[in-house]
Amino acid sequence: MLSHASAPAGPDYHFLTTPFKVAAATKAAPRLSSSPTTIQVLFTTSSWDQAPVTPSTPVPLAPSIVTTEREFKGDAMRGFATATYVMTQLSTGDDGDPSGVFTGTLVFEGTILGRKGAVALHTRGSYDGDSVEARWTIVSESASGELEGITGHGSYAIADATASRDSGVEVEGELVLSFD
Repeated sequence: MLSHASAPAGPDYHFLTTPFKVAAATKAAPRLSSSPTTIQVLFTTSSWDQAPVTPSTPVPLAPSIVTTEREFKGDAMRGFATATYVMTQLSTGDDGDPSGVFTGTLVFEGTILGRKGAVALHTRGSYDGDSVEARWTIVSESASGELEGITGHGSYAIADATASRDSGVEVEGELVLSFD
């Protein structure tokens, strides 16, 4: 290294002897652009607890509270979630199968596209005996860790509603995501 004494005469060459630091490389969480990215999700239900709600005044509906635990096993979304839903049975079809609607919140903890954290997804849907259709909306304000700034929505459909409550039955869906 050159010292001031050995630096060539003329212009100021102090940069030759000024120490500098090289910043250590750090691995940052993958950043998505603000444009939406669609991911496929895969989950199984590991528990399902349904309790009827008995109002003091009889109603022609059959409301219940469901608490369920789910494991997300896809490449893009991996982790565990607990969900609580209010289900309202609206009718029983000719075949004896119930139909109705539900709404609730699923709290996910794990990784989405390599980002670790937790986030809530508002869920609303309907069922008609054989099938379930549901929509998710990410509650952006609930996100923590590397999932802060996540926004999006998604859906899933189940052909056999009864089987989806059983442990191990895989349900496929999708989420359309972006990060601020």
